[in-house]
Amino acid sequence: MAQISNALLLLILFFIVVNPEEATVYIKLSIVHTTLKEVTLLPIPYVITTTLSIMVDLLLLIGIEDRQKFGAQRRRRKAWPPRETTVRADHCGIWPWPWPAAVRKWRHRLEHVALNSATGYAAVVAIRESTEKLADKPRHVGLLVLEEKVDLEAVAKVILWCLAAGAQSISAYDINGTLVHELENLKEIMKNTLVDARFKKSAVEFVVARPEGEEEHEWNKDGAEQLTGLPVYVVTPVDGKGGLVAAFRKLCDDYKFGTIDDHDVTQETLDKYIKAEYRGMPEPHLALRFGGWGSVLGYPPWHINYSEILDLGSHRNVLLSEFVEVLEKYNKIEKRFGK
Repeated sequence: MAQISNALLLLILFFIVVNPEEATVYIKLSIVHTTLKEVTLLPIPYVITTTLSIMVDLLLLIGIEDRQKFGAQRRRRKAWPPRETTVRADHCGIWPWPWPAAVRKWRHRLEHVALNSATGYAAVVAIRESTEKLADKPRHVGLLVLEEKVDLEAVAKVILWCLAAGAQSISAYDINGTLVHELENLKEIMKNTLVDARFKKSAVEFVVARPEGEEEHEWNKDGAEQLTGLPVYVVTPVDGKGGLVAAFRKLCDDYKFGTIDDHDVTQETLDKYIKAEYRGMPEPHLALRFGGWGSVLGYPPWHINYSEILDLGSHRNVLLSEFVEVLEKYNKIEKRFGK
């Protein structure tokens, strides 16, 4: 009982040291979750620290902050016309069923202590050793962050894991376009993450899938770009329908002016036009979905038609062992490509 009391007092202390004027429940929980990594320096058994981590994981899964805003969001939905057109995820996550996810998280923390403690270069080595015997690893990975808040450091960490697993390209998508708006910050965080893992800063190169204005990279004849590092295509919610509309419009214009004829209008031709609109972004073999939604919420539908979609809960506290487990699941899946 004394140890449990100490653990609860420690958790309360973490909440107290957070400046309440600084904000929301999510920020507080994030700070607590980050601070828990340092608890191992204190004379408290590992089981207690793990219990505290699981408590925070559970709170994140329940989605306290999102639930607080759900009532207001539901009232806004009754208004017509709608006040905003962007995709919202105020009621996101898997909060109605948090317990199974929390149990899985606890199992990973207890069974894979050494693996989950690996960071930087150690994490890269751990991923390579854990996946070297997998016969089928995804070459193209999609990261679907279907959560209202985006943690750029967490996104950079998952990109590093994909790089270590041998991915040849990545597409990163979030429902509010945060990755595009914060792209410069993401680039700096990614460079620091790569340096810590003993990669070159240029090992990862970000590409806006459908940029406005002039484009920065040279295109080849297939619509893809000449890139030196691992391409990470950043996708926004407006790119889903917008890319398809632009591709069909260009196809119709080319047919109208005689550039192509009836025999050229095939699925392969349409696929080429669509990929050209997205700067050659390939279809992800594996789509990692964060947020607990049973939908892709605006991700380009043409690209994810045959993708294997696997869920990983919240991106803010994803574990390395969970990432490896997803790769193992993908290796066992029979790929039928829609057949």
